[in-house]
Amino acid sequence: MDEIIAPTLKAMKDMGCPYKGVLYAGLMITAEGPKLIEYNVRFGDPECQVLMVRLMSDLLPGLVAAAEGGLKHFDLRWYQEPALTVVMAANGYPGAYDKGSEIRGLEAAEAVPGVTVFHAGTALRDGRLVVSGGRVLCVTALGHNVRTAQQRAYEIAGRIRFDGMQYRRDIGHRAIEARNATHQMKKLTHAELKEFRDRLYLPIPDAALEAELPPYYHPGPDSDEIRYMQERR
Repeated sequence: MDEIIAPTLKAMKDMGCPYKGVLYAGLMITAEGPKLIEYNVRFGDPECQVLMVRLMSDLLPGLVAAAEGGLKHFDLRWYQEPALTVVMAANGYPGAYDKGSEIRGLEAAEAVPGVTVFHAGTALRDGRLVVSGGRVLCVTALGHNVRTAQQRAYEIAGRIRFDGMQYRRDIGHRAIEARNATHQMKKLTHAELKEFRDRLYLPIPDAALEAELPPYYHPGPDSDEIRYMQERR
């Protein structure tokens, strides 16, 4: 937001044409940070779907508030559960892709609570649901954490069948790895804080040090806790 979106909005405002609406940034995450590929003045399909299943408020008033410049007085409400989307694509996509394959197993998949299957490239032909586009379906699942949402989405994706079906198997893995790393960091930080307390004879009870750290606390590589730990090694 600070590197790409905010400077774009500021530049447009400075030019006398402040932007109102949906601004979707297509990014590539590189070793040097995020790189902008394109802007779309609309929602991206899979990206929008994970937002919509988490949205508790009605979307329309939010769109009206954006159009009228009243977002600063408007607050959307969200469900706390994370969501994850798996895109199910046709054989050959994103190049030339096959069409006409019958899609099976969809009714059973859509009956699972917490799961929404969005249609992208489908059509009805002679009473059969068939593939008509490269991006065919998007299986979107909610869960109490990212791993649960991932497991649920892939379980449902496995119930759907059409000839040449393909989908990525690694959606959500970075978020899960980051969460696991954060949990490990919290454990190390608790231990190091106890060592630090004992060395300085600070009157801090164990219960206070073992309390759950707030969710926004993530020690970085240059933090005092990590530097202290590295120096002792």
